[in-house]
Amino acid sequence: EAGVKADFFKNRMLATIALYQVYINNVAVSANDPANPDVFVQRGEERSRGFELETQGNITGNLALSFSYGYNLTKITQSVKPEEVGNIKENAPRHTSNSLLKYTLNNTLRGVSVCFGHSLASARNTPDKNLLLPGYFLMNAGLQYRWHHFNIAANLNNITNKKYVLAAYNLLNKWPGQPRNFMIRLQYVF
Repeated sequence: EAGVKADFFKNRMLATIALYQVYINNVAVSANDPANPDVFVQRGEERSRGFELETQGNITGNLALSFSYGYNLTKITQSVKPEEVGNIKENAPRHTSNSLLKYTLNNTLRGVSVCFGHSLASARNTPDKNLLLPGYFLMNAGLQYRWHHFNIAANLNNITNKKYVLAAYNLLNKWPGQPRNFMIRLQYVF
């Protein structure tokens, strides 16, 4: 792995980029046997190559941005099943990204911030050659209030209530993503 960090705009923005190649040996993976869904087998080797780009900081005194993008190509390089060698690893999206844009008010609503962001993952393979998981794009929003040492935040995730699948082994073993949900967080900062 190799990377570079840099500060921009008088240290208001930090950006990083990292390139990587990782080998993982003897990975336990699903045997993809619907009659025995809890059975795992060892796979010889997987290789991941890609890069990650991140930036975060303040665009203005009131506007903050956090953004990340990742490109990842993970292939099976060794397997007890010769037909798997060269295939893209299951449940590994090639593209991912996340963002958060936060605006803090300075007028009569001092201490109030409004946030908006996204999460994205591209299509993913599964061990079942007939099942390709589609990519998804989720939008999230939030409202925060800071008063002295207290923070309260209300977040609405998956605003559009998008139905999506996080991961799957086959048509029987799929893990759905969270539907629209609302969270409140109360925090005391020392």
